[in-house]
This record gives sequence, structure tokens and C-alpha cells, in this order.
Amino acid sequence: MVADRLKLKINIISLTLFLFTLFPVFRDTANAAGIEPGLSETSVKLKGYKVETEKKTLKPNSFLAFNFSVKEQKAPEGLIPITEKTDPVSGLPLEVKTEKFGIEMVLIPAGEFMMGEKDKHSDEGPQHKVKITREFYLGKYEVTQKQYKAVMGNNPSRFRIAKNPVENVSWNDAAEFCRKLSRKTGKEFRLPTEVEWEYACRAGTTTAFHYGNSLSSDKANFDGRYPYGDARRSRYRGWTTRVGSFKPNDWGLYDMHGNVWEWCSDWYDKDYDKRSPGRDPKGPGSGKYPRLRGGSWGTYASDCRSAGPGWSGPPDGSDDSGFRCAHTP
Repeated sequence: MVADRLKLKINIISLTLFLFTLFPVFRDTANAAGIEPGLSETSVKLKGYKVETEKKTLKPNSFLAFNFSVKEQKAPEGLIPITEKTDPVSGLPLEVKTEKFGIEMVLIPAGEFMMGEKDKHSDEGPQHKVKITREFYLGKYEVTQKQYKAVMGNNPSRFRIAKNPVENVSWNDAAEFCRKLSRKTGKEFRLPTEVEWEYACRAGTTTAFHYGNSLSSDKANFDGRYPYGDARRSRYRGWTTRVGSFKPNDWGLYDMHGNVWEWCSDWYDKDYDKRSPGRDPKGPGSGKYPRLRGGSWGTYASDCRSAGPGWSGPPDGSDDSGFRCAHTP
């Protein structure tokens, strides 16, 4: 018998385990076995049940009784890998999804980047270096109307199409969705910070868009009558498009430019960037107006830039505001 590990298979829900220092003994209503003296710790796994365990010291020529408290529990719907590829540094899967709601997420690696753009909107400066020290997951797509309804029980959208992004959601609605999703899955979900959003949107690029320095509505859903750079005027759709309709960035994220504005966890503070830490800034935790990034189906291409001017306004929803979820493993 291995002195420091004892395995017993049982079929009962309520039990007591006796550990002796002499020799194995088995009784009608309990399981008992002999092991060497010292610190003993129970470790019991029972699928579908929560088992409380204990640590006790077993003295020579004596025995201990470990009483197990077994409670039935529903196993939460967690995150499952959807690819065999893993990150070489962390070993985490590059893509995962929630089992029940089908929310797919992409692993964003740790790293650093220059946030903002020079000589642009006042909200984008000063341009400064930011370091992300820990990888995190970000929604591969904007949360769809189907997913929102499955979690929240309603669909507030103006453009009622199940696989289009949910819109007409307030900042509070988006935050509550993350809280409910966390409870239903057993994993903690949240809105991304503004820094995380821009870092993920850029995906290692330094250009105005992850596509380059120009943008037409052939590459993203915005008001194509007002393109950017040397792009030509193009189509204005006037509503949201199905998530994933355009080419993703280099990290596999879709619709980071246009479609719907995306709520971030930050609140607006025009001077925050001047005093923010260079490592993992969380952004202002309170204020009058929360932040959105990415532009929408109704905005000009300039609003869709990776640095963006962002948008700060009342935390109420509109038919061009949506969100995607973040998760720190």
C-alpha cells in the first residue's frame, strides 16, 4: 500500500472514512485502511456533487475519522477549447467558447503597444506606451441578439436579426449581461477596458486601421459615403450586418471597425491618459459618461479607427451601441 495515497471507490452518498496506523480493516458502514502516521488530507471527487474535505494528523497506534459533507450541485457551463492550437507561452487554447451560449473567444497575448495617434482628436492623446502583462480572452464577435436573449431573456434591438449584433443596450445592460453570463457559466466575464480594446483591435499594427491606413465599407460596416485615406466612396447600408461578415484582424477578431459601437468598462476622464500607469491601466472606474469604441454602421470611417476618438455619452443604449465580452483566465 502507498503510504501517502489511498484510493477507495464507493457507491454511497454519506460516509465516514477511518484511517488506522495498524492494518487495513473494512466495516459494514465505513471504509478503513492502515497508513503511516503523519498529516493526512482527504480528497474526494464525486461528479455532480460538492464534497468538503479536511486535514488531520494521524498519530501512531491510533485512528482518525474523516466525515464528508456531500452536497449535490449543478456543474456550471464553462469554457471549452474549439481549436487544438495553444499559446506557446501560457499553454492556453487560442480559441474557446461557452458550452451553452456559443460565445466564442480569442486569446489575446500579453505585450505592449503605442496607444492613441499623434496629431489627432484630443481624446486620443498624448500617445503613450502601454504594457499588457497578462493574456486575456476577448469575444471573437460582438454579442449577437440570439446570445443576448438566451442570457437575458429579451432582445432590445431595433434591427431584429438573430445573428446580427445586439444593439439598443445601455452600459448597465452590457455589464449586467456579463454578470449573468458569469453566474450561468461559472467563469468571470466583464467588459474590456479601453486599453484592452485598442490593443486587441490593433493586433500588432500601427496603422489607422488593422487593415491599413484607408477604409471603405467593403471592409467594414460604416457610412461608406465618408471613407478614410485613399479609399473610394462606397455603400452606406443603414443598419447592422451579421457578425463576422468582414475579414478579421490578425488575431482573429471580427468587426472591430464599425457595425456597432462597443461599450468598454472605462468612464470618461479627459486627463486620465496623462497620469495613467504604463502597465495594465484599468481606466477611470467612475464618472459621468462611459466609453465606447470602434464606430458603427452610421458613423464616418474616421470614427472607426483603432485609436478612434471613442465616444462618451449618457450610458443609455441606442441602435448603434453593442458590446463584446472579455475574460481573464
